[in-house]
Amino acid sequence: APSSSAEDDADSPAARLRNLGYTATAAEVKHPKKKEDRHALLSFETEITRELCTIALIADGHNGPQASDLAERYLLPAIAGRLRRAAAEDIHAACTEAFADLHRKCLAENPLSGSTITCVVVNTTRREVSCANVG
Repeated sequence: APSSSAEDDADSPAARLRNLGYTATAAEVKHPKKKEDRHALLSFETEITRELCTIALIADGHNGPQASDLAERYLLPAIAGRLRRAAAEDIHAACTEAFADLHRKCLAENPLSGSTITCVVVNTTRREVSCANVG
């Protein structure tokens, strides 16, 4: 009798995906999504210079979703709240301070969960893009 592999099993992740019309790579079958990643978007106007900005966040969670959840809720309002002007040096300082605060919050709430984070700040008034990342 031919041998049966786990991918041939009707209940395997690969078989279930094929039944839904998808294809699955070996990596997707061995490492299913853990739903630890987050994203967020926030548009605002700076307090002093009245410049229009949008911040986008991508958080790639590790060892649980707690750090990415916190980043999704906290980071963009924290950066926006620190931006009185939207010059590049102010964006750098705001991101650095907000990332450091987030790090302290993550350690206090769940020191075993972590996340890499990328934030992109688009100043539509100046037509400038700034990027900050950690992890």
